[in-house]
Amino acid sequence: MVTRTPAQDTHAIRRRIRRDMSALGASDRATLTGQAIEHFAGTPEFLRCKHIGLFFPVRHEISLLPLAEICWATNRRVYLPRILPRPFHKMVFHAFTPQSVLRANRFGIPEPDLPFKRHIPVRRLDMVITPLLAFGSNGERLGMGGGFYDRTFSFIRRHPVLARPALWAVALDMQRVEFPTNPWDVALHGVATESGIRRFPK
Repeated sequence: MVTRTPAQDTHAIRRRIRRDMSALGASDRATLTGQAIEHFAGTPEFLRCKHIGLFFPVRHEISLLPLAEICWATNRRVYLPRILPRPFHKMVFHAFTPQSVLRANRFGIPEPDLPFKRHIPVRRLDMVITPLLAFGSNGERLGMGGGFYDRTFSFIRRHPVLARPALWAVALDMQRVEFPTNPWDVALHGVATESGIRRFPK
């Protein structure tokens, strides 16, 4: 009998979630995502925030572009992450507007085509909506495996009383899964899905 290691467990979960998300029809995906965004946009946390980091959807990820539209219509500033070149394994955030020019990074993910010096310090962001493949019942986040978010926001894990940025996810209920974690993982403050809001005390 073969005993699966935590790494094997998370690899299997990633494969399953990718398969299930890819199998979801476009109409169902849009409907469920819209419901999750509607729940999130009604939270006090969102209503208070002025600077919010989002992500540009690729492959199986749900699209938060409708949320960006809500932010622009309500005079909130939106930012997208930009992966720093090697050997750095972190991200910076640049302003994202309807007029922004985007360029694909080495992973094929669109990023703002702006000079590095025009990024905003991450601690000035009120909230960041993080991409994920799965989330757990205590705010655990399973990402793509690159570790960019965990490295960028490691200061939150070391100092959980910091008020910002709050790390949230907008996801689907089908992405809720229990999985093993690592000491360096940075947990979420909350998740919005089509069924409602979950907050995770720190």
